Amino acid sequence: MTRRCSYTMTRANTTHDPQLAAMLKRQRERSNEVHVGLYVRISNDSEGLELGVKRQEEDLRNHVQRMNPTSVTLYRDNDRGASSLSKTPRPDYDRMLADARAGRLTHIAAYTSSRLTRRMRQNEDLIDLAGDYGTRFTYINSPTFDLNTADGRQIARTLAAADAAEAERTGERLKRAKDDMRLKGKWLGSSRPHGYERGGMVVREDEAALIKDGIGRATAGQSLKSLAAEWQRIMPPRFWNIRQVEELLKLDPSSATPEELFLLNDGKRILDEDEDNTLRDVMRSWVDRRLARPGAVWRGPGIKKILLNPRNAGLVVDPHTGTVVGKARWPAIVTEDEWLAARAVLTDPKRQSNPGRYTRRWVGSSFYRCGVDGCGGLMYSATQRRGKGSTLPKVPVYRCYKAGHLCIQAAVVDEKVIEYVTDLLATDGASLIAKAPGVDVEGLRRQREGLRRRRMKLARAYSQGRFDLDEWAEARDGIDAQLSEVEAELATIASGSALAGVADAEDPVAAFEATADDIDRRRTLIGEMVTVTILPYKAVAASPVRPGVDAKLARANLRVVIEKAPPGQRIGPTSGRWKTAA
Repeated sequence: MTRRCSYTMTRANTTHDPQLAAMLKRQRERSNEVHVGLYVRISNDSEGLELGVKRQEEDLRNHVQRMNPTSVTLYRDNDRGASSLSKTPRPDYDRMLADARAGRLTHIAAYTSSRLTRRMRQNEDLIDLAGDYGTRFTYINSPTFDLNTADGRQIARTLAAADAAEAERTGERLKRAKDDMRLKGKWLGSSRPHGYERGGMVVREDEAALIKDGIGRATAGQSLKSLAAEWQRIMPPRFWNIRQVEELLKLDPSSATPEELFLLNDGKRILDEDEDNTLRDVMRSWVDRRLARPGAVWRGPGIKKILLNPRNAGLVVDPHTGTVVGKARWPAIVTEDEWLAARAVLTDPKRQSNPGRYTRRWVGSSFYRCGVDGCGGLMYSATQRRGKGSTLPKVPVYRCYKAGHLCIQAAVVDEKVIEYVTDLLATDGASLIAKAPGVDVEGLRRQREGLRRRRMKLARAYSQGRFDLDEWAEARDGIDAQLSEVEAELATIASGSALAGVADAEDPVAAFEATADDIDRRRTLIGEMVTVTILPYKAVAASPVRPGVDAKLARANLRVVIEKAPPGQRIGPTSGRWKTAA
């Protein structure tokens, strides 16, 4: 039906103007035109079938025919709640109110008043809309009342209060049910968690292997950016949502890439197989068949979120407080101690990032130290010309970051350090790994579980009114402090030595050389074994040099002081889990 109205306004003019509202109200009272907005909404449509809103639309169209409308406009918010518990926006609801204020609608029709809103504040907006603009409301299964009268407003507010209370009671029941499921270790999610099949109870082996390896590498000091590059090479992201599926199926085949064209044809095939198939069926098919999303890339923050997920260790966490409430029923990918060790590394505030590249290019950056008296600052990589007026390419150097008063060619230092470390591995081997002190690990684990149970009992006792909020908070903080200490000790034990798997390998030198392409891993290994200090040139300027030897190179080597770090007192790079010397 063609829509015509003599008093329509521009969409941008939707703010409340008393004079404009009064003018529109007078025009509506004189006009015989009826412009109806049909609002349909359903709170939960997990299958994406839109059956609920389609039924509402059909009933509403039949309902408004007796009004002989001039125009009918549909506003649809599917799978969106209207209570105060819902945080999802309702774009069509907002658009409908804007159209009513702009003079495009004279009537708003809904299945019931609760379809419009379950919030008391929004109900007052509807009352203002009726009073200021003359908008009328009609319902199928709710009483129709005139909001321009005191009795009509009373009925509206009574119904709104009842709707809000019912929504809150439903929310309380759902929260209690979810808390109970959480305590029993059941899975509450909807989308497939990474590392598990749909349903969250069966491990997906290829993804679980990446998670287990990533947790080990992150604990050993490897950067998230290098992990992201490696995951991208092995297994590109396979995450899909309805919006991404819909956008891909709208692509023009002539401009699609081969990967997009395959998915485009496959999606249309799935939709054509059965008239009841929806975009959600397409998404599930692609997820189950492990089809990658074109253009998707792994990034450091996404990797970190996956590795820090407590479900990897078979733990159930309260989403409101972030505390562990118990063991889960699904199988764990890593042990809880391994997960705690990775969490300690990845959440360490001293951990540094390197936003410019996927990996560092030089071993000693932020690791080697300046040997100038009274300095001791870290050395950072830079480039420098080989002399004043030189046309030769710049060479990489290490420069004192603290004062910039010390500089040395990076290749010279790294070559000497790697040669020293290689000889050290060949002679000392597994003895380089510091032995953990005698600690009762099982006793710490029992203590951890006991503290968690005490915390749960404390929360239950508070909910029963046995003590007030201040007493509960004081007792909770004391338990949390003890729990943090126990978890930190277990994480330290689980992190072990970064040299494990290298120093105790059958051929330690070959195992170390295999890390040549992983600068982060190599830096961590070197930091477990040695400390490196760069002396100023004047400290070795007078040192004798053998005949036939390059004096400049010889003195550069003399400036590099390498000392073996005692087991248990390692000082390493500033990134990852390492602490720097004062």
